[in-house]
Amino acid sequence: MRQRPARPDFRFAAQQSASIAFEGFNIFNSTNFGCYNGTIPVAPNVNPNFGSSNRVFPRAVRPVPESEADGYREQWVCYGTGWYSAKELTVLPRRMIRITDSAAYGLIVVQGEGTFGAHRVSAPTMIRFGAMTQDELFVSAEAAKAGVRIENPSASDPLVILKHFGPGNPDNESLRALRAR
Repeated sequence: MRQRPARPDFRFAAQQSASIAFEGFNIFNSTNFGCYNGTIPVAPNVNPNFGSSNRVFPRAVRPVPESEADGYREQWVCYGTGWYSAKELTVLPRRMIRITDSAAYGLIVVQGEGTFGAHRVSAPTMIRFGAMTQDELFVSAEAAKAGVRIENPSASDPLVILKHFGPGNPDNESLRALRAR
């Protein structure tokens, strides 16, 4: 009688971490690859209350009535760590603004169209294979400190931009202290 091949045991799959690199053990490192036995090691520091202990709520950069009078709304949407931070900038319809920041950043346009400095920007509704889009830019630290002119020519739609910063953003430091409380 022919025996069936052994089925893998999935009982402990829920205990395994989805990450293949943590705690300094990277299986793709040539020295560690020989030690890799096919299972993903379990992270010893899994936080069961991750959502409640790491939740942040949007925090206005300036009071909303003040910034809306100037034609925009800007809020921190990711903060509290020294490694990264992010802001959401909404330029109101038919407005032109100049925004300054203390650090370099990348940006993604998620709604609307307009101009960012000398560049035309727009949020794509559909991207064809190989097509260029106008939704991602990088702003150097010098340009960010000098200020960038952003214009939204639309009569009805806001221009929404997500700005993401790397490590060492000085504007984020005060928010890190608030998060620690």
